[in-house]
Amino acid sequence: MKDIALFLAPTVRGLFQRAISQSGSVLNPWAYVDIASAQTRAQQLTQLLGYSAEDNNDIYNFLMGASSENITIQQSNVTTERRASEGLAFVPTAEKTTGSGGEVFLPASPLEILKSGNFTRVPYITGFCSTEGKFLVSTITSDTWDQLNNDFESFLPYDLNLTIGTTESQHAAALVKKTYFGNETASIANVEQYIK
Repeated sequence: MKDIALFLAPTVRGLFQRAISQSGSVLNPWAYVDIASAQTRAQQLTQLLGYSAEDNNDIYNFLMGASSENITIQQSNVTTERRASEGLAFVPTAEKTTGSGGEVFLPASPLEILKSGNFTRVPYITGFCSTEGKFLVSTITSDTWDQLNNDFESFLPYDLNLTIGTTESQHAAALVKKTYFGNETASIANVEQYIK
């Protein structure tokens, strides 16, 4: 998924002849985050690791010196600003250009780059696997199942651009829940029909 961002990066133009997006693309809502959210998440991670800073250079220097084991453990505790269904906290973001002449990997969001047409055009295929999200099922706690059943609406993909609490959002949540779970309570016993 994230390696497909390579085809959007001007710094690697000409290095690839074709592309495959398997199990997602840079346009998935969980595959990219804006710079402000990325900075907030980095601050939150440093706080979880016992350090408090707001300056990006201080955060960078601290994280470069932190143990990879501690970072790996704490990154799953970083919460996201969006809905519960977003998933990953650390994903690619557009970089700010620097006055030092350093190269920027992603100068804008993937959607903006695609709209501009300023990317490497190569043959491209996309695919998915059956039971794609099965590996995530083991991470779902009983609290999450309760939250899903009590507030299914908060698990709708945020890229649907629905405002939680509106009639449209509530209708979409009811439709998705009925489609995948019928009149049953969502649980580990029937999640298979949701991830197929």
